Amino acid sequence: MESVTVKNFRCFRDEQKVRMAPLTLLVGENSTGKTSFLALLRALWDVGIREVAPDFRQPPYDLGSFEDIVHRRGADDAGAADSFEAGFEYQKMIADREDPGYRKVSFQAVFKERWGGVYPIIRSVTSQDTWSKTQIQEDGSHIVQFGTTEEKREHRLDFVSPFRRDTDVVIGFFNLVLSSVFDTEEGRSMSNRYMFSDKLQPLLALLSTLDLPGQPYAGAPVRSSPKRTYDSVRPSRNPEGEYTPTYLANMSRRDVEEWTTFKSKLEKFGQQSGLFDEIKINSFGDTAGSPFQLHIGKWRKKSKGLTRNLIDVGYGVSQTLPLITE
Repeated sequence: MESVTVKNFRCFRDEQKVRMAPLTLLVGENSTGKTSFLALLRALWDVGIREVAPDFRQPPYDLGSFEDIVHRRGADDAGAADSFEAGFEYQKMIADREDPGYRKVSFQAVFKERWGGVYPIIRSVTSQDTWSKTQIQEDGSHIVQFGTTEEKREHRLDFVSPFRRDTDVVIGFFNLVLSSVFDTEEGRSMSNRYMFSDKLQPLLALLSTLDLPGQPYAGAPVRSSPKRTYDSVRPSRNPEGEYTPTYLANMSRRDVEEWTTFKSKLEKFGQQSGLFDEIKINSFGDTAGSPFQLHIGKWRKKSKGLTRNLIDVGYGVSQTLPLITE
């Protein structure tokens, strides 16, 4: 994402645009919106890329219900907005026959309270002279509009989504919409007239996928609690990173070559940062379920090769390890 826009979301009342860099740091006092902004990044990914309804209560963020999320100008309900908006921009490679290359793509969504949750009732995508907009009505029906500025034409498609009240499933993949609408004699005629015309090819290329690389990873405020000995059980992912030692131990037992490669990368980071020089798994048994310890080596010239238990080397390593492992 190159930039993110937000309006009427939590403490952000007026429309604001945040420019993103390869490394972006959020600095501010408590209650200035840092956590809200991070939660919004993941929600935008879910709506724009995964095309599912966002979960604003998924760990490590819990922003509450719609009433807790939408901006309030006062203490009473009369001062609350009825919706909030957010979006992002990025560069996408378009395989246009006449003019291939990167295009700036803009995605915008409007969120309202629907069916007990926070739901994106409007999703729009624009890129240069092509655009598309999907709107979900009160009864769950979809209105899809799309076109080009050159064509000066608006196509309006109405149909009732089979997913209309399930907020945990797909909410409107464009090709699914088209296949549903065009499965009629009138729809096939429209498809032949418009959808395969050269004028709309850039639109189809744009809407085929919003393919941003790399899904956002939401890590909690780091409060890792290292253990002296771990029981080797199936790791359950959690934002605090408590699964990391078991994940590493399972990798070392499952695939020695993969572990050797991954281990060298961890150690390269440790050496360059000055945190540690070696990381190794000490297993108390030969089976996949055997207990184990995670040992860290921080060498001085006279003690090279000596390692100590993770719990004995300071919290800097145990708190950093989940982040660099992820």
